[in-house]
Amino acid sequence: MAAACYPRPTMRPICFFALYLTAMLPGFAQTATNAGPRLPKEPREVFAMAAPFYDFSDPTLKPWHLKATYQLYDEKGDPGEQGTFEYWWTSPQAYRSTWTRQGATHTNWHMADGKYANQDTGVIPLEFFEYRLQSALLSPLPKSSEMDPARYHLERESIGSKDAKFPCIMVVPQMPQYSKIKTVSLGLFPTYCFDSQLPVLRAKSR
Repeated sequence: MAAACYPRPTMRPICFFALYLTAMLPGFAQTATNAGPRLPKEPREVFAMAAPFYDFSDPTLKPWHLKATYQLYDEKGDPGEQGTFEYWWTSPQAYRSTWTRQGATHTNWHMADGKYANQDTGVIPLEFFEYRLQSALLSPLPKSSEMDPARYHLERESIGSKDAKFPCIMVVPQMPQYSKIKTVSLGLFPTYCFDSQLPVLRAKSR
């Protein structure tokens, strides 16, 4: 997995996460390739189809470990610090998170008995974006509250080249200031881009 985060002077900070989980779905991939596109057209149905593959706290899972690299960018778009985020999971109650980059590390432990501990090293604190990596990677899909049609509507748009288009879904709040706008630019609100045939999240921006 890879991630890139950077602030924008006049707009909300953006984090772009490239998530490659196709290896988790070999059987599904073979079926989809033979039978054609499998993703439904309705955005909520796409999220519902993908949800089982992104439930990383299922108590039936065996212990697992994730390691992701990330790149920070400044307001001009120039690359800054690089780092790694690691996550060790034993059960929904026992897990560990560690961020590591030059000049700083931070580790959180959640123990099975409900106790919590953390440790910091270095003098350069982690950035806000770095702390967001955990939820972005481990809870990458919209929350159930963001699926409420009374509060949000979902816009779907395909991006990419003619031969490689990916469906992207943007979660837009139902707010008066946006009701008169016919088209909202993709990426202005949380956006999720999927594989063209599989319920696999390829990238997201928030």
